[in-house]
Amino acid sequence: MRLHGAQEKVLERFFKKLEEEAASVSQQQCGARKQLVVFFGNAGIGTR
Repeated sequence: MRLHGAQEKVLERFFKKLEEEAASVSQQQCGARKQLVVFFGNAGIGTR
């Protein structure tokens, strides 16, 4: 299947946006994990 220039540009933009959204989501998940670790770490310190 051969794509025309305009179709290629639209697809490139679409995939670039998908990549950016995926990166954003993974950063948010990583941040949430760090917050949980800090929270449980502090909770553990308080119970000793």
